[in-house]
Amino acid sequence: MGNRGKLLTYRESRRFRPGACYVYGFPLDEAGQDALGEKLCPTPPTSTSTELVKPQNKHLRVLFHLLSQCDAVWPSDRSKWATGTWEGEDYVLIGVAVCRIKNDEHIPKGGDMVKLKAIFAANGFIEEPRWFLYG
Repeated sequence: MGNRGKLLTYRESRRFRPGACYVYGFPLDEAGQDALGEKLCPTPPTSTSTELVKPQNKHLRVLFHLLSQCDAVWPSDRSKWATGTWEGEDYVLIGVAVCRIKNDEHIPKGGDMVKLKAIFAANGFIEEPRWFLYG
């Protein structure tokens, strides 16, 4: 069991049952996703119902927008959108590390963490990153 604290890829983490891994990431609240989604793909004021952008498409745009900005700071193979649980609540988040046990050795530190927090704050997400039960 000496490798329980090693960094996993998101693909490797799928081998374990849900809730058997942890993901460290930035939580994305629903209101923030809606606001950023509207900013990235605004609804035209004179649109018909067939022209409306589906909310789930806006949320995907938000996730890809945030991931592309994170790529400038953190390795893209370690960043992924994910779902996680914290204190019994489910979250959508941008994960930056996934492990079998919480291992702070693998999370961004120093200048990288400052830059990542700035990216999320600039996009309206100010909640602190933390460990979530992955799944």
